[in-house]
Amino acid sequence: MMGKTIRSDMTTGHESSAYSGALRKCLSYITCLYCVVLFFFLPLVFHDKYFDIGRFKYDFFFYSTAALLISCFLLLAAGLILKLSRRETELLSVLKRLGSISAVDKAVLAYALICLISFIISPYNTGSLSLKNGANPPLTGYPGWNMGLISQLFFAGIYFITSRFADRACRRIIMGALFAGSLLTFIIGILNRFSIDPLGFYEGVSDYHRLLFLSTLGQATWYSSFLCTLLPVSLALFIYERRNRYRCFYALYIATASMSLVTQNSDSAYAALSAALLVLFTFALERNNYFIRFFQLILIIFISFRVTGLLQLAFREKAVLPGALSMSLSTGIPFMVLTLILTALYLVLSFLQIRYNFSLNRISFIRMAVLVFSGIAVVFCAAVLILTGNGVRVPFLEEHEYFVFNDDWGNGRGFTWRVTLEMFSGFPFLNKLFGIGPDCYAEYAYEYRSAQMKARWGSSVLANAHNEWLNMLFNLGIAGFTAYMSIFAAAFRGFISRRRITALSIAGAASIAAYLSHNFFCYQQVLCTPYIFAIIGICRAFERRHGGSRRVKDDSLSRSRVSG
Repeated sequence: MMGKTIRSDMTTGHESSAYSGALRKCLSYITCLYCVVLFFFLPLVFHDKYFDIGRFKYDFFFYSTAALLISCFLLLAAGLILKLSRRETELLSVLKRLGSISAVDKAVLAYALICLISFIISPYNTGSLSLKNGANPPLTGYPGWNMGLISQLFFAGIYFITSRFADRACRRIIMGALFAGSLLTFIIGILNRFSIDPLGFYEGVSDYHRLLFLSTLGQATWYSSFLCTLLPVSLALFIYERRNRYRCFYALYIATASMSLVTQNSDSAYAALSAALLVLFTFALERNNYFIRFFQLILIIFISFRVTGLLQLAFREKAVLPGALSMSLSTGIPFMVLTLILTALYLVLSFLQIRYNFSLNRISFIRMAVLVFSGIAVVFCAAVLILTGNGVRVPFLEEHEYFVFNDDWGNGRGFTWRVTLEMFSGFPFLNKLFGIGPDCYAEYAYEYRSAQMKARWGSSVLANAHNEWLNMLFNLGIAGFTAYMSIFAAAFRGFISRRRITALSIAGAASIAAYLSHNFFCYQQVLCTPYIFAIIGICRAFERRHGGSRRVKDDSLSRSRVSG
């Protein structure tokens, strides 16, 4: 009798194990499919060219993400119910496991909860939950941006699903989708900047708007956000990849992205690139070969800028020329001199390493020097902007528009930021704590500052603060801002502390740095925010699959070892 009981228990255990394995495999396949949709198809799909591109991409994102979250929820709920019914687990043990989640998980959950609170107390909450027939601004968000409660919860869901079920068995498919979709987008963007329109997007579009829209993404700022969120992944993998054939691919990808970056006409992209490179520089100094590759990376980017400049000069009549900063990087003499100096430094460093086995330990002080200099530069720029914003003249800098903060600064961002802070300071306490509702900036601004907004922007509607962090403070209050920033802070800290586990940890940290810097001048939208949450989730998933803090193989397209 006892033998039968033991065999019965063993059979039940095997069935349970098989079911759990099948469930996880099914969830990993669904997650992999969603990553392909997000990284490959979303950047490339369009409808009615630029005339309907924003709405169509959001609808595509909405329905694909809803399908992901609903299917995963049903599968997980069915698995939990089955285990509870078979007494294979207890509800108390499930709740205990939920209590041991990571700092990033807690920050994401806190953010989702605060979004719900902000939605509930929002003065613009109409109570209607209908997405089509009823208007509820904090639920759906401002038309065209759609960054309301639904999107915020979707971002949280994307993080949790990818961080739990992005499987290493699917890593090549996921990374392949990321690189293939973005590379095609960049190539089309470059062609557009030389008046080559393979998809016919510019038919019926004025010359003025040709500079403002490009590729299959639409607005140049949306394009810039997308580029700067994804590019750091390839930058990190180029440094830490061991197999030459994959490094050659990353080099080609980086060169293409750099040519697109210097022609896309958004200055905020350079702040993002600088932040990502600063992160990579800091840790490339840990080993000689990493630092040599970092120099190679810089040269690939800078030479790509110069090649673009030569093409702009050779095809001047066809080139759609960007702003002054981009033109100075692609055709300016000072930047060319800097490129030559860095090339000489790279050759000297390579010679010293090959001939004399030169160790970077002798120049480790450079890391601290660069970090200190970068910190001083940021503080100096902030101080100058604050002084000039208060009417103080700063000698030698007052002729440069970047250093004179007024209402016209940053294409009107000076006005927007000033008015946003004025409006926030007038909020009641509860709204200062939880904001006026997800993506309700325009609702409030055009209720209380309508004349001021119309005088500045005319018939155009200012839908957000054009600064994601200021916009977050306005819409979700101090609590929402704190929780949102905590997500990136906790993820960044975790990636840095576990950088020796996988190259994607460093890639995740670089992407976060780029996203934070870029969106200091921009905002949440469907072509950047889902990607940063997915990248954080995927990087954490691949870290978790490795386990511990041991040095293991890299999660790039190949299987290289990351050590330090």
